[in-house]
Amino acid sequence: MTKKTYTRSGVLFTDSYTDPSGMEWQPYFTENQLKELLPIRPPEKEHHQEGVQEQNTSSEDLETLLTEAEHSPRETFTQLLQYKDDPRVMPVLLQATKKVPPLSIPNIAQDLSYSSESENILLLEAFLQRFTHEEIFKDDEFVNYNASSQATVAQYLLAQKPASTKAAEILISLLSHPCERNREHTVTHCVDLLKRKLKAHPQTEALLRLRKALSDFASNATDDMFPLLLLFFFDEDREEMKKRCMQIAAKGPEKAKRNLYLHIRALVPQFDQGLKQILFTWFATEQWLRWKVEVAHMLGKDLGIQELTSVCRQALADESPTLRARAIELFEYIDENSVVSLAKEALQDEPEPILREVLESYKTSKLRNHPTATER
Repeated sequence: MTKKTYTRSGVLFTDSYTDPSGMEWQPYFTENQLKELLPIRPPEKEHHQEGVQEQNTSSEDLETLLTEAEHSPRETFTQLLQYKDDPRVMPVLLQATKKVPPLSIPNIAQDLSYSSESENILLLEAFLQRFTHEEIFKDDEFVNYNASSQATVAQYLLAQKPASTKAAEILISLLSHPCERNREHTVTHCVDLLKRKLKAHPQTEALLRLRKALSDFASNATDDMFPLLLLFFFDEDREEMKKRCMQIAAKGPEKAKRNLYLHIRALVPQFDQGLKQILFTWFATEQWLRWKVEVAHMLGKDLGIQELTSVCRQALADESPTLRARAIELFEYIDENSVVSLAKEALQDEPEPILREVLESYKTSKLRNHPTATER
């Protein structure tokens, strides 16, 4: 197998590879990101933070914003929030909830979620009235942005007002949206919300109804969807979580494995030895080298030096410079002598100048520091 270099395009370094499902990937990095692989990095420059300027809340600015709000509801919405004590402002903001572009609603909802003031809750509730049932539940080849904005608003509203049955009902209904990406989006919001709020408000009817609906949804979740529910199962039913994860790891479709990787790595620090068996099973049964490397990263030293060294050597010989860079990041779990040996071996035919520089530094370096700059 001939090793490839990155394709240079301006300041970007691009790789390309195909996963087992036939999907092509083209990850890209900057030179600085790749040089973070070096074991010794130059000290970061100190950043002196300037004093935060106070917001200007002059009456002249308010008059300007009120005038512009009719034609630029998105641009003026967040700025007008600082004036909401003025009796003229809330009617303008409520009117703006009907005009803000759907793609902008999630960001505004996030701004509103930082405070549980009654005005903010009122505006979130107004956003929930924005679209008709037909607009929300229309299928889409990619994603229905009206529905995704509603899911985001409902999550933030329920977080600020845990008794909001309206918000809970919207999230529950969106779990059966015809578009798969919208269902995924809704599941993610529900899991995150219940993880943070259910323990604090265990008797809230709205949250309990949402929990029941998510539990019913989870019982019939596909392999692709199940990984999005890991945080939910981690608290609810770890044995079911372990069983399904091991099935996906052993023979799941590529998308399910990708979702499993994205969602399981956040839980790994909390794993006991029983749950780590999921990762050991995945590593032992996985045929695609790129996934074996990622699982090795999650297991770290628990995988054992022999296995770590073996998978690292295989990845350092791969044609993909991204996978070779990811292999170098495994050095942090491997003993110094083995690292020096792996680096010298890889240098014999490494064509990528940046990776050569990194490998050269490991021939003698005893200092290792590996941020995960080149994750899949």
